Amino acid sequence: MSSRLKKIKWLKNIVRSQFGAHLIQDVEGIVWGGRKRRALTQALLTAQYKSKFRSNWIWALEVPHFSDNERFESIFNNPNNAAYTFYRGILTTEVLKAGDSLLDIGCGDGFFVHRFYSHKCKEIDAVDIDMSAIEYAKKYNSATNVNYLLLDAVNSPFPRKHYDVISWDGAIGHFSAGANDILLSKISNALNGSGMFVGSESLGSEEGHDHLQFFETVHDLGSLLKKFFTHVSMREAIYPVSRHLVRREAYWRCSNASDFKDRFGWIDI
Repeated sequence: MSSRLKKIKWLKNIVRSQFGAHLIQDVEGIVWGGRKRRALTQALLTAQYKSKFRSNWIWALEVPHFSDNERFESIFNNPNNAAYTFYRGILTTEVLKAGDSLLDIGCGDGFFVHRFYSHKCKEIDAVDIDMSAIEYAKKYNSATNVNYLLLDAVNSPFPRKHYDVISWDGAIGHFSAGANDILLSKISNALNGSGMFVGSESLGSEEGHDHLQFFETVHDLGSLLKKFFTHVSMREAIYPVSRHLVRREAYWRCSNASDFKDRFGWIDI
């Protein structure tokens, strides 16, 4: 276990009591603020960036020869892994076509559904087993073509019989082997003729202390996927999460289409 995870575990032991946990949360809220303070900060930053744009591109006698991308500096405050934070959204967006129907399993707060997928898809069913996640997604990441649903994806039927794309990110390791078999079989059957199943999962056992399964290589994970899909293509990304932890992430694209072709230079499994 990395030193960072040991520190987190140590802090969790300190605040394990309900009183301790609430006290720490209250202190964090007082010191750093909540959503309202973040919204105010964001509004001020947006106003500053708009002013800068007007100064550089509208009022200037000569427009600049480059953009300094200052607006993205706060997002990419860690240059080592910031791009990979959005990688799964980018890779999924790459396979989406205008008018697609998408099922996103384990949608969480709905950030990727709203910011990456909703502008391309005709209809999206985004499901999660956590009610608080669904409530948050509905409140902060709603879109007219997105249907957020509280759903146990293993034991309940999907909202529709077939989808053009099904995404499932960062969750396979949290499920038992038996539950995975059930869900992967349902996903395979729910893809339309040319449909694609996409997703990601961390490799190795350096993190994921709450995982029920671990996959050491893309081929280990690919062997599982190959049981349920005719075509499986994968790739791996390696990037630092912190000074003490390097993450290995696997990404996949699976299909049962007879004419499926690897158009993205991925490894065929």
